[in-house]
Amino acid sequence: MSSPVELLFSIPAEPAKVHLAAALQEQGFSVSPSASGGLLVKRGSLGTTLVAGALAGNDMHVEFGIEVTPTPEGTLAQVRRSAASGFLKGGAIGAAKTNDVIQTAMHQAGARLAQQGVLVGTTPSADPTQPAPMPYLPPPVDYAGRTNVVAIVALVLGFLFPLGGIIAGAVALAQVKRTGEKGRGLAIGGIVVGSLATLLLIGIVAVATIVGIATSSQTAPPVTAPQSSSVPEEGGDEVDVFSVAVGDCINDFGTGEVNSVEALDCALPHDYEVYSEITIPGNEFPGQDAVTAAADDQCVAAFDAFVGLGYQESLLDFSYLAPTADSWQLNDDRLITCLIYDPAGQTSGSLAGAAR
Repeated sequence: MSSPVELLFSIPAEPAKVHLAAALQEQGFSVSPSASGGLLVKRGSLGTTLVAGALAGNDMHVEFGIEVTPTPEGTLAQVRRSAASGFLKGGAIGAAKTNDVIQTAMHQAGARLAQQGVLVGTTPSADPTQPAPMPYLPPPVDYAGRTNVVAIVALVLGFLFPLGGIIAGAVALAQVKRTGEKGRGLAIGGIVVGSLATLLLIGIVAVATIVGIATSSQTAPPVTAPQSSSVPEEGGDEVDVFSVAVGDCINDFGTGEVNSVEALDCALPHDYEVYSEITIPGNEFPGQDAVTAAADDQCVAAFDAFVGLGYQESLLDFSYLAPTADSWQLNDDRLITCLIYDPAGQTSGSLAGAAR
């Protein structure tokens, strides 16, 4: 389990929130108060991200909350990320890219706040051009020590979807040059394999067209494939997302708009358990911010009763599925589905009354 992304201020909560909001706004984020008393941080275009996913670059939609808690030293500001809320971001690698953006934003904000002397262990810097003494800060993303994810995807797409491999390879080359990550060879491989596969596909289509014209006068009898049942004895079944209810267990459903989920017996290892459902009143869509705030408030309230332990003290976490403007209009979707999970990994059996 990764360490939390947090900053420890030496000042009270309200001024700490003002300083942190200003440091994040310098990086292009919009910051507003959250329903729980912390901060709601956003950047990028949701529409662009739903189309391009993590390939949207700096315009990728990023949204996360910061929980602000008084401590004996001053104030603790801690990022709270929801795994399931990644479905709003789109793209197969959107969630991983979002984590990088959040880590970088909090590291840069921490360095700025250290210069201002508002973090524990720091004093104001007389010369803003000189680095301030560094307290504990969220570490920067170690780009140099890892392989670019888009480059890996490019090579895979080169075999499965050639045009996608070419596009992803070009994007990966630009990212590798900017971040210093490994994977330049993989990106080039995706472009080369995608190009060769495209040429091969064009040749196959051309040959098939010629053969089809030559044999167009011949009629082949229809062939019916035998039917067979392949329902697995173990594992889950894909079900409509609107059919899940409290007490059901499901597996991770990735990113993008969610239409179906893998439901399975709670006795089997699973990612999430549905522990509460909340209906949003009214006929008009209240806006994504209002839906997010309602989900945070209601799911936290139900969390304490379900687990038997306060959310702040629990090792468990929650996420949720919530209506979008489209699902509200097209599917009459008014339901927020609260999901409990263990950040350490899959669980077996219900977490009701777990008290941990």
